[in-house]
Amino acid sequence: MLVNTTLMLVYVTKFFWWEAGYWNTMDIAHDRAGFYICWGCLVWVPSVYTSPGMYLVNHPVNLGTQLALFYLSGWHSLHIHQL
Repeated sequence: MLVNTTLMLVYVTKFFWWEAGYWNTMDIAHDRAGFYICWGCLVWVPSVYTSPGMYLVNHPVNLGTQLALFYLSGWHSLHIHQL
């Protein structure tokens, strides 16, 4: 659960760090507040991004230190996404 929460915190922090850049993307520039963007922000993101955390609340898993560190190293993929 700690690994999941840490990765989500990094992802959300990165979003707010790059928020000004997202306003210049093609979907925002052309669609403005279209159906897909509104539906995605109001329905898709809250339900899909919280699903792993809700699963882990009901089905706790003990990863162990080595596996937890391996999964935490996945935060590099969040930064590679911006390159």
